[in-house]
Amino acid sequence: MKKYGLIICVLLLCIIAITTVNAWYIYNEFNIEKEIKDKIEQENIITNDEEENEYPLASGDETDEIKTYLNSILDQCQKIAEFDDINEADKTWLYAPLNRYIVRDEGDYYVTEEEIKKALIELYGNDLKIDIRKDTDNADDFVVPKFDEETGEYMFSATGIEVYDQYAVDTIEKIDDLTYRVTVVEYTVNLFGGPDENPTSKTIVGVRQDDGSIKEVFEVNPNENIELKYYVQNDEIIEDVLENKDNFNSYSITIERNENGLLNVKSIMKIEK
Repeated sequence: MKKYGLIICVLLLCIIAITTVNAWYIYNEFNIEKEIKDKIEQENIITNDEEENEYPLASGDETDEIKTYLNSILDQCQKIAEFDDINEADKTWLYAPLNRYIVRDEGDYYVTEEEIKKALIELYGNDLKIDIRKDTDNADDFVVPKFDEETGEYMFSATGIEVYDQYAVDTIEKIDDLTYRVTVVEYTVNLFGGPDENPTSKTIVGVRQDDGSIKEVFEVNPNENIELKYYVQNDEIIEDVLENKDNFNSYSITIERNENGLLNVKSIMKIEK
């Protein structure tokens, strides 16, 4: 009996040893496969980031500063202009943001030539060639201040708008210590005809065509309590725009920091699809 007991113990030890070896082998195989898989996924992440962003993204503080600047130059009643040099930019596009940028009392539509000049230099830099009287006289749009012979100052129009253009910031890359490249997606919204104006209507978000019509991309549900103002960007709409950005026009904007630390736009180029 002792002999058989010894044999059984030896067999049990062999089984335990074999099981332990197999378990160790399986565990190591699993870890090796996991390490290989993790390495491949990590390499894919790095590759994808390099393909999508040629340069590193701007920091949080830089992003906030740039978004504030963009809100100052991208007027919501003007489509984004394209130019390689600030002096080639459309005059209406250059002057349109001044109505909101120049601080004055509510209901005051007048500004002085010095106020306009100061604002233009702050927004666009010292390279901008300024001839305010000529620039504004030749710009036939109600958003540009016009010279008033009686007061000797420039007056903005009080007329409102029904359709307005906005933009969603997609990426902000830092090319070097002084230069940034921003990608924005432009979209158009109906100001009137939305939930506040008519609860049964739907607000169209789309692309403004050359003839002024809007090519619809999606509709805003009238049951959603969304605030629609031409000078306020709505987070819900921006989220939907970025999800459908291939259906909108995108622009690459180059911004540089000048010797005084202010941001100035240098060029805007439409991104071809």
